[in-house]
Amino acid sequence: MKIFCNGRDISYLKQFNKFLFIMRISIFLSIIAALNLSASVYSQNKRLDIQVKDITVRELLKIIETKSDIRFFFSDEMRNLNRKITLTALNEPIDKILSEILSDGSVSFRVLENNVVVITPFNSIQQQKISGTVTDATNGEPIIGANVVIEGTTIGTVTDANGKFSLDISKQD
Repeated sequence: MKIFCNGRDISYLKQFNKFLFIMRISIFLSIIAALNLSASVYSQNKRLDIQVKDITVRELLKIIETKSDIRFFFSDEMRNLNRKITLTALNEPIDKILSEILSDGSVSFRVLENNVVVITPFNSIQQQKISGTVTDATNGEPIIGANVVIEGTTIGTVTDANGKFSLDISKQD
């Protein structure tokens, strides 16, 4: 018994196989995205039990690293991390513990992806607003669509219909 199929049937088969391939890739990417999401939420929901007395903030951060999947990045020159601290935290979320540890206001922290916490001096993350108007030097008319860029950086904006611009930058810039 012979089965005959024409070229039209073969094109439908190719389209169906292509559709299945796309579905497999979509499912694979969905699973990867879900796993990534659960990893980033982990650090926010992780709770720790810590009881320490008269140790430096730097040593306490090392203890938190060993008890969790979080890694801390900071400059060794930060003197604020050498102050002594006593802490009792029972079943507390990590972000609350960090807020308590760094409550003196001299340093701040940011939680980044992949369970990384960056500790920076407080003044380096403060924002400053710069605004102004770009006008033509000869007749004083506003220049529409002029590029305004902070020299040596990629921070910039474009002027509006009235020649006005506004930029948010860190104070150290």
